[in-house]
Amino acid sequence: ATKAAVAASDTVLSAIGKLQAQVSSKFDKSGGDISGNAYFRAGVQEAVVVANTGTAYTINPALGTIFDLTLTANCVYTFPAPPAGKQFTLLQRQDGAGSRASTWPSSVRWDDGGTAPTPTGTPGRTDAFTFLADGAFWIGFKGPKNYNRS
Repeated sequence: ATKAAVAASDTVLSAIGKLQAQVSSKFDKSGGDISGNAYFRAGVQEAVVVANTGTAYTINPALGTIFDLTLTANCVYTFPAPPAGKQFTLLQRQDGAGSRASTWPSSVRWDDGGTAPTPTGTPGRTDAFTFLADGAFWIGFKGPKNYNRS
C-alpha cells in the first residue's frame, strides 16, 4: 500500500489499504508512538481511580492519571520510580472525621523549594496536587486547597 490519498474511484479494499498506510506512517514501529501531531477536538478523557487510602496507598499510573482519594486514616503514599514525562493528579479528600495527615515519598520535590504541604483538615474538604516526573524525581505542584466538592 502507498501513502496516496483515497480517491472516490478506489475500491473499498484499495481505500482501506491507503488509509492503513497513512496511519502506519504516523507510528514508530518499535513502540507505537505517534510521530506527528495528534489533535483531540472533542477533549481528552483521562482514567480516574477512586479509592479510600487507609494507612498506606500506592499510586499506580498504569491505572489512571487522576487519583480521587479519600483519606480514611493518616496515610503514607508510595509512588513508582519517576519515569521522565509521566504525570498524574491527586485529589485528596478528608473523610468525615477529618484531620488526616499525609506522608509523601522521598522522591517528591515540592514546587516551593521542598516544603511538603499540610493537608486541609476540614472533614469532607479536598486538596489538589499534580505530580510530574523528570526522570529522577516527582515534582509536586500544590493546586486548589480546602475546596468543597459536595
